[in-house]
Amino acid sequence: MVKTVAYEEFRNEYRALTKEIRLLSDDRIEAYELPTWGDPNATIQLGLNWSACGTKTIEQTEDFVIALQTAIEMVKNFKYNGYKIVEG
Repeated sequence: MVKTVAYEEFRNEYRALTKEIRLLSDDRIEAYELPTWGDPNATIQLGLNWSACGTKTIEQTEDFVIALQTAIEMVKNFKYNGYKIVEG
């Protein structure tokens, strides 16, 4: 059976997650809800997007990789992954 979450509860947790990821990455990495248009059985799935930042030093690259790995873990462990959103 698929677990459910109220839209507002999901949104509050999602906003907190996206804010935390943006802060840890200086706004270079963002989490997004993957589109599931028109699928009545869709469940919450998040993905990551990062902008091109040009050529960087090795140290800057290492910092970015650490931020990206942290963001990956945060998205993988998002408490509502696989839940279905319900109104109310």
